[in-house]
Amino acid sequence: MRIVSFTRDGTASWGVLDGVRVIDLGLRSAELAAPTFADAMRSGSLLDIAVACAGAPADWHPGDIQLAVPFAAPGKVLGVGLNYSSHPREVGAAIVVYPAIFIPGVSRG
Repeated sequence: MRIVSFTRDGTASWGVLDGVRVIDLGLRSAELAAPTFADAMRSGSLLDIAVACAGAPADWHPGDIQLAVPFAAPGKVLGVGLNYSSHPREVGAAIVVYPAIFIPGVSRG
């Protein structure tokens, strides 16, 4: 299960992508009190929302939506590198006890 932002027919929304189904949480925003993904993050209610939608029927299929960036204008972005056991080998880095935390440069493409 992945929480995603997406557009469908030009309308932005967010929801849960669970393999072959998309649960549109934007459609359920009144009952969730989180009209956007950013609102859900700020409120700390993502776990509650995920549990609440676990048995919900699909609103869309993955082919019906176009994935979007999670946050259109994030306030802060932190990167985590060397955060799984094979990553240091993949990039030719030394094995570390703790992952590397960094602030990535901003790129507007």
